[in-house]
Amino acid sequence: MHRPPTFDSRRRWLRWLALAAPGSWTTLGLADAAAQPAATNAMEPGAASSPPPRSGKTPLSPTLDNGAAARGSAVTYPTLVPGRPLVFPRDHGAHPDYRTEWWYLTGWLQRPGAAGPCGVQITFFRSRTGHSPANPSRFAPHQLILAHVALALPERHALLHDQRAARQGFGLTDAKLDDTDVRLDDWTLRRDADDRYHADLRAQGFALRLTFTAIAPPFAQGDRGFSRKGPRPEQASYYYSRPQLAVDGTLAIDGDSGPTNVEGRAWLDHEWSSEILDAQASGWDWCGLNLDDGSALMAFVVRGAERTVIWSDARWISATGMGSKGSKGSKGSKGSKGSK
Repeated sequence: MHRPPTFDSRRRWLRWLALAAPGSWTTLGLADAAAQPAATNAMEPGAASSPPPRSGKTPLSPTLDNGAAARGSAVTYPTLVPGRPLVFPRDHGAHPDYRTEWWYLTGWLQRPGAAGPCGVQITFFRSRTGHSPANPSRFAPHQLILAHVALALPERHALLHDQRAARQGFGLTDAKLDDTDVRLDDWTLRRDADDRYHADLRAQGFALRLTFTAIAPPFAQGDRGFSRKGPRPEQASYYYSRPQLAVDGTLAIDGDSGPTNVEGRAWLDHEWSSEILDAQASGWDWCGLNLDDGSALMAFVVRGAERTVIWSDARWISATGMGSKGSKGSKGSKGSKGSK
């Protein structure tokens, strides 16, 4: 079966985000408690290989933005509610009022002459900081755009990766509202009118220029796009997936003879939220499987300490992307594997 990398290290990546811009952006993440004593679990999945977060977490608050109240009115984030319909193409674009958002691509690439496929991951994050909207400066970091790209080369036992972060503005960094169009300097991800995503990234050690073609409409996860992530109703995100994306393009690796044509399969998640994980959560494991018959499977577990399952969900997506079977989200217990 064709599978994107599973149980990916989203939590490790988010920890980097939390440390990337201390001062104006301590509101997001899993920073080490010694360095960021008030940091908490933000709404972003994680890997079992990541170290567990420290104890003593508290809910996110605009007061974590050093001096935001003194600079003007505090930031408030929209409340997520069930029943909000996903509207396309608008919901392919950014939702800057919400705290956190990401476009997350994972997949496999076949290369001529290679012993096997390589894994690829491309992620763009948008974060609305706690910086007061009353600050009129063009340099005020109201929105941050962050990106990460990775290439797994099994035959070399190597993982190549790179990352960037910048405040939005100045025509260099942006996340457009009307459709997927995210830019961080010369790293870009955009969707065209033919429902194809184009990623162009020149990273340290390699470069990707890939097109991801959708074969089915977006699949709304959870309850028509309202995806619970914890026992409290507000612990949720708006979430849809694009499984079974057909990939083609070029891959260039420093030291090789030149760009190589590649093709493969991939999975895209687009998710946005104002909320954080439950205070008892210590990690979030996610997988997406593109199956050979054209169907797909998504599953995740929000886990606590000592094998407890705080919340879980799974969805099987038919080959047409129109039907599904699975749980409606469930609260777990000690020793549970999180399935309903």
